[in-house]
Amino acid sequence: MIGALLMVVIAALLLWWAARGSERDLVLAALAVRLVMVGLAWLFFVPRDGTWVMSASDTADDLKYFEGGLTALRHGTLWIDPALLGAGRNPGFVYVVGALFLLFGKIWFLPNAVSFVSGLALPVAVVRLAEAVGLDRRRALAAGWIIVFLPTIAFFSVTGYKDQLTILLLTLLLTSGAHAVGGRLTVARLGAVLVLTALMAVFRVGLLPLIAGTFCLLALGGRGWKASAVALSLLAASIWPFTLWLESTEQLDRFTVIQITEGSVAGMASQVLSGGIATWPLRATLFLILPYPSLTGLDDAWQLYHWLNLGWYFLLCMGAVGVAALWRSWRETTDRMLLLPIVWTAAVVLSLMVRGMPNTRYILTVVPAVALMGSYAVVDGRLMRTALMLLGAGCATAVPAYFVLRGLF
Repeated sequence: MIGALLMVVIAALLLWWAARGSERDLVLAALAVRLVMVGLAWLFFVPRDGTWVMSASDTADDLKYFEGGLTALRHGTLWIDPALLGAGRNPGFVYVVGALFLLFGKIWFLPNAVSFVSGLALPVAVVRLAEAVGLDRRRALAAGWIIVFLPTIAFFSVTGYKDQLTILLLTLLLTSGAHAVGGRLTVARLGAVLVLTALMAVFRVGLLPLIAGTFCLLALGGRGWKASAVALSLLAASIWPFTLWLESTEQLDRFTVIQITEGSVAGMASQVLSGGIATWPLRATLFLILPYPSLTGLDDAWQLYHWLNLGWYFLLCMGAVGVAALWRSWRETTDRMLLLPIVWTAAVVLSLMVRGMPNTRYILTVVPAVALMGSYAVVDGRLMRTALMLLGAGCATAVPAYFVLRGLF
């Protein structure tokens, strides 16, 4: 256990050393916030099979990753069928946990440690993403501070889920792609894109088509054939992951929709989540404002995830008012990479809207992009006041709107 804790400390020191100037303050602040979150989240952890998890259910992801690590430890190797690890698709995080178990033995917090270190690195990665798409240093740092204090991200930094590491890899891939497509193409930048794309393929393969499509929209007709070639190559490489993504919708989406619509009052959730094109805009709204949109009552609002997402609602309001400012910046500079936060957010929300898959941890992948949009409000008092007014208006209309929807469905 001492060795594992020492690994976390060394990783934190290396992150602080690699940070530049004010970025080091982000690492220290992120460390403090996540240590506080450890204390808050501990109240909700439950013991199970030698570890502490958010849910003792056999299907809980944090328990699944821990048990996958134990399987690797029992076999004494990582060269085993991913299915035996309980991860037939997207097995990356299970292999990371398995490698740590082989290195340090059975230690309950090792999956959490990966998330913790990833949570420390994410604010700096978001700053680098902001600078890669063309934001000035002040706004880039503001985006990093948003990530530091956002409660939902802080929470997933201390759990045994894979999402914090996945979001970090995604942010690094978007950054490398922005450099390769929007800047001067070099062998190092192309290599970084290829390596990070390979990693994303084993951590969350379904995101690759959305990433490739995002860069294609930004690059085509933009900076010449080289930039377009990179984007088109990413799109071609994502064809196979795209077929896997389509196959998964038949099983996974049906399962999650059934979970949520079970016991739905008057079939409201079923009609919205399983409905046709007419319900797509409503789905998009629900996925943004309700992490698990059961629509069966207001009791779920008292759960931990919902309280943590109060900060997410404020970020949405800041991002909404920041879109116009970001758009003006693009019009002034004609740099298409400035539109990356908007295009990426739209790609994820559109995919969820069409699929009808209510998964808050897919929505979390847009957090870095929304933080970039929200940074405009952080540095502009007028925009911040507008965001606060929008938040107040949203709170005032949320409950009446809910009962109106109950009456319609």
